[in-house]
Amino acid sequence: MVRNSVINNEIEQASNPTNNRRESIKLINSSLLNWTIGLYSGHGKYLTAENFGYKLNVTGIVLKKKQYWTLIPELIEDTFSKILVNNVDAPIVYLKSMMDRYLTIDRFGNVSCEADTADEEQRFALVFYLDSHKDDSWKADRWGPYLLLNVKHNYYLSANAKNNTLKGLNKPVDPSEYWSLHLQVHPPYINLKHIHRQKYAKTFCPESVCLSDVIPWGLESLFTLERVSQDRCDSNIINGSDKVDNIFNPTMYTIKTFNGNYLTSNGKSIPADIKKIQSQALFFLIYVQGYLAFRDKDGKYLTAIGNEGAIKCKKSILSKEELWTVTGSSPQINFKGSNDKFVSAQRSIDIVVNQDEMSELETFQLENDSTGKFWRFKTVSDKYWSVGDNACVKCVDDNTSLTSKIKSMFMDDKNSDKDKFDITWLPNKQLGIKSISNNKYLTLKINKQLFATANDIGEREKFKLYLVNRPFLVLQGTEGYVGEGKAIEGHLDTTKILYEETFIEQLTHESYHFKTKNGLYWTLQDESQQIMALPKSKIKDGRPHTFFIIFKESSKIIIMAQNNNFIKIGAGKKLEATEQNQQNASIWNI
Repeated sequence: MVRNSVINNEIEQASNPTNNRRESIKLINSSLLNWTIGLYSGHGKYLTAENFGYKLNVTGIVLKKKQYWTLIPELIEDTFSKILVNNVDAPIVYLKSMMDRYLTIDRFGNVSCEADTADEEQRFALVFYLDSHKDDSWKADRWGPYLLLNVKHNYYLSANAKNNTLKGLNKPVDPSEYWSLHLQVHPPYINLKHIHRQKYAKTFCPESVCLSDVIPWGLESLFTLERVSQDRCDSNIINGSDKVDNIFNPTMYTIKTFNGNYLTSNGKSIPADIKKIQSQALFFLIYVQGYLAFRDKDGKYLTAIGNEGAIKCKKSILSKEELWTVTGSSPQINFKGSNDKFVSAQRSIDIVVNQDEMSELETFQLENDSTGKFWRFKTVSDKYWSVGDNACVKCVDDNTSLTSKIKSMFMDDKNSDKDKFDITWLPNKQLGIKSISNNKYLTLKINKQLFATANDIGEREKFKLYLVNRPFLVLQGTEGYVGEGKAIEGHLDTTKILYEETFIEQLTHESYHFKTKNGLYWTLQDESQQIMALPKSKIKDGRPHTFFIIFKESSKIIIMAQNNNFIKIGAGKKLEATEQNQQNASIWNI
């Protein structure tokens, strides 16, 4: 989705050679350099953009959708814009609300969010707050708050603590002008990319994290970026954090590996402690012109060391070697064919169904096409399944590049659909895969190759899907996140403000067990069909119930219970497995 939108903008830019600022913003809006953040004011509330009338206030207590802002760096002629403020380089950014409107300060200091385009009055300099410390010792509060300076009118964005309103002021005189940036990542699992080496981090053993892949692949490339509440922090890391009029405490994050360990500043990973996190596992996130830097309590930055790219903190000087970006992790899957073998890209270009074991070559990334309607299957070699002229399924280079897109303008329109597929989910928890280019289902031939030649789904057209790179799900519905309820024992709450992890246990077939953070298993009640969370000892026969995942989009699923009904949010915001029509099931962001 991101890649296609970037290409579309590249075509638009090529047709309009003007290199003014507004054209640059169009390109930046669809890049990987934008971050979804919350702006936390000096008096402890989030900047909020209301759905009605584009009104602004500073009343948010927690970070929800109305408090989300997109931080967009300004890029002119491939160079990040910045200005000098108080002898410190400050990047130029734009702040866009979830209503696609830009934060603005006019010449009278009035703050609004009604502009649908970004221009001079929407330009802000993101300025580090520098306190009066004269020594060189590290102080936590020196790296927490920012100031937001409107460049055109020289006003600082200020939040009034008494009436929760906003105003542009000429100079910062009060902590109300200080803002903390809270990075919002959903789903919370990410891939971590080193900017200088252009490689992704990977966990090689329980204690070692290094740079490895040009393409992030498999469970070991999965990380979780978690913002940490202060009551869970080691007290050693917050010494000096109350220097800014006792207002700001630093915002800290952990980097959690796929197996639940915390990455530390010395490069080792340690078991997670849910009650108190050791200081060497805590990092400050610093925004650096479209990228991120991770700073430890000793003022050193996370980087990659040596030929193996071991990840640890080394220097206190910030350079390109210390810059990172986080990207959302797409679902990666395995398929099993009707012969009970795994679909594989073992051969040079052919997709075959002949492997007994799973490896990277039997793992495929599930991606939506540019319309969001169809699927593309990516291999570890950065190629995609494609239906050839003889209907044989092969893996070929990505045809969404700008060059291929221009070529397709002079070719048969169906040529661009050869790597697009539709998935038909079957009642028996299996699926069929249809090629969009010729409207035929993939079938398994005697030579174990796949051909798009079947008109209907028979036994040789059935596949099973295995989710590879998700040790847990974060289920977000229309009302909030799903997690353990507090009022009633066993109740699953669908309205939680903060996310909870729902761990998934892969079975020997295509179904899963779902388990809460406290080890309770999702269980289907016989009479009410309600989904409860119970310990094994309270489940009939002591056997957890099974569930099946159906992908609607790359990051959206519906869930089928073992009674073959779909789960939806019912009366009292309860989870119920009562829906027989897939179209009426609750859709979950994961």
